[in-house]
Order: sequence, then C-alpha cells, then structure tokens
Amino acid sequence: MTVTSRDWEHDFDFDDPEFHASYYEILRELAAKCPVAHSSAGDGYTAMMSYEAVTTVMRDAETFQSGPGFIINRPDGIPKMLPIEMDDPRHRAWRVALNPYFGPAAVRQWEDVTRELASSLVDGFAADGRCEFVGDFSGPFPAMLISRQILHFPEEDIPELRHNIHLGVFGIVNPDGSREFDPAGFVGVLQNARALLERRSNEPPVDDIIDAILTFEVTEGEPVTMDERAQILYTLIFAGLDTTTSTLAGAMFHLAGDRELYARLCADRSLIPAAIEEFLRYYTPGTCFARFASQDTQVLGVDIKAGDQVAIFMAAANLDPKEFGDPQIDIDREVNRHISFGFGPHRCLGSHLARMTLRVALDVLLDRLPNFRVDESETMEVATNQRRQTLRLPLSFDVSGTSS
Repeated sequence: MTVTSRDWEHDFDFDDPEFHASYYEILRELAAKCPVAHSSAGDGYTAMMSYEAVTTVMRDAETFQSGPGFIINRPDGIPKMLPIEMDDPRHRAWRVALNPYFGPAAVRQWEDVTRELASSLVDGFAADGRCEFVGDFSGPFPAMLISRQILHFPEEDIPELRHNIHLGVFGIVNPDGSREFDPAGFVGVLQNARALLERRSNEPPVDDIIDAILTFEVTEGEPVTMDERAQILYTLIFAGLDTTTSTLAGAMFHLAGDRELYARLCADRSLIPAAIEEFLRYYTPGTCFARFASQDTQVLGVDIKAGDQVAIFMAAANLDPKEFGDPQIDIDREVNRHISFGFGPHRCLGSHLARMTLRVALDVLLDRLPNFRVDESETMEVATNQRRQTLRLPLSFDVSGTSS
C-alpha cells in the first residue's frame, strides 16, 4: 500500500497513529485489495478485511469462537463480557432469555418516550445557539433512555458509568497520541452492575430484564453464578451507552458538512431510515473484534491454525467496493447489507433499539437545530483503536425556531 509508510497488508496495527489519521483510506484500500491481512502486534493475528472474509468468519461460530475473547490482544484485567464472549449452547440460552426485551414489539412501546427525552435534552441548550453535541446530547441520550426504560439503573449513576466506559475504551493515552483500553474502566462498570443486581435481588420482582437476568438458569453445564449474571448486565450497560453515542455523532458530523443531504432529510423525513443505515455502515463504531480458531482451517485460501487469533474488521467490510460500490454515503443505495450490528449468531442484541433511537433522535434534531454546522472555533476530537468514536463535536445552529 502507498497510503502511509507502514506495510498495512503484512504488518497491520490499529494502534499506529497513522491508522487514526488515514482511517478510511487504509480500510477502504485493504478491503478492496487485501481481503486477508496480517499483524505482528501483540500476540499477532490474521485480519479479515473484505466483506466476504469477514462474513465467512462471523457465519462460522463453531470454527471461529468468541468464548476465548472478542477483544484483540486482550489486556489483563478486563472482565469477560457476556454473552458476547460465550459460545453455544450457553450463548444461545442467554440470547433466548434476553431477546424478548429488545425485540421489535418491545422497542415500539418506547418510541414516544424516546422522542420526549430527545426533545427535553435539546431544551437544555436550544436557546444557546451552540452545544458540545456528545456531552450535551449523544452521550446522555441513550444512557437516560436505557436507565428509564430497560435496565433501570439510577440516573445519578450515569456520569460515573459514562466516565468508566470512556476510561475503558480510550483511557490510556500513549506519548504518540494512540489510545488503549484501560481495564479499570471495565471493572468500574462491572462493579456498578453487580451492585444493581444485589439491590434488586432483595426487592420484589417486577418482571423486567433485571429479573430475567437474576432468575436465568441453564439445563446443561455449570450453574449460573452471580458473577456471570453481573457480567451479562455490565455488557448490556457498556453496549447500550456506547454504540448509539458513536453513530449519532457521526451522523451529525456528516450532515453538518453535506448540505444537500441535510436539505433532503429536512424536506422528506421518510428518507431518515435509509440515511440511518448509511450512517451505521460508514460510521461503524466497532472497528474490529476478535475470534479464535478452534481447528485448522482456511479463509479465502489463507491458512489459519487452531488457536490462532483472528480479527474481523467490520469497518473495512462496510467499505468494500465489491459489496457496496462507491463506499461514500449514498442514501439511494439499492442494497445495503452492512454488518455494523454483526452477522451470524452473535449479531447485536440491541439492533432494533439502536435503529429506533437513531431515527427518532435525528428527526428531533432536524426540527430543533436548524442549519446546524460544526463550530470551528472549538476543537473536535475523534479517537481510534478497536473502536472509532467522536469524543467531542462542537456544533452551532440558528436559534430561531428551536422551540419544541
């Protein structure tokens, strides 16, 4: 490759600051020209970059397992994230128990509440003509919704939870500016989850997802422990507070610079769902996850040995020209089989909730923040490692017409 000084095909490293600086260019070229790359970073891994390579691995959960861990070169001290880091049949049993709480029927009931929450958050800054979008809206919005409607943790815990999630994903800042996972953040979220379960175990049941976690049992394998239940809940908190924040910030950043698309969405809100799918595809929050080979195998002719670490780059697959043609955002795209929510048995549990919250939030924001744009007098901040997230997005907008 000629994008940077590194040989990305044979020595890939997402911790290299050049990856952050040339993120889309590197991933797009790898997806198009190097379906399977390699890395010597950490324990080393084989990196699936093309749409075909990534979906091949994600489809075969028996050969490419999540149980050993889904974090690439996992730092010591990060608690297991369940049920993601489980294999069947235990993974399947947990998913069957949790799925009803995130299905289409459940999500539809929360739409009005979601719209009211989005509007109330905008009320806090609408008259100012500016906001720091992540701190004022896209961060607290999913956290408050999940607290009120799904997981029922105290809203006063949200600042600490958001701090620990940020600390976990981007907390270690190296001298070269690269960011690494900090186990302390993951432990902090797990401690909060455990405290919530302990409190709820001493209260009358209310037939919600917390009760489902507390009462879940398996018919085969080891009995379910309180530690396992806490790791289930901590993963739900982590995923719920982090993913929507990332995609919504990406959507607003894009619309602030694409005035033609902004005008189309303002004029025709029926286009929002197609736009959301494109934002999910292009601003994939989970850049890559790990799998481990359970046996000797091949992917697209590349040998993989039992025990090898394999990285699946959904963000690269979502830019693959063989699947998507021109990878730039195009809401008129006829087919959009993006894999931002994963693929196969480990597909994201909260995909219906994410789509609804993104759709409702964008509809409210288009109404309430007319002519929004990036405020270039302030600093925008984006961080990259195994995730890609906008940490700060200063916006300005016209004040007239911002009332609900």
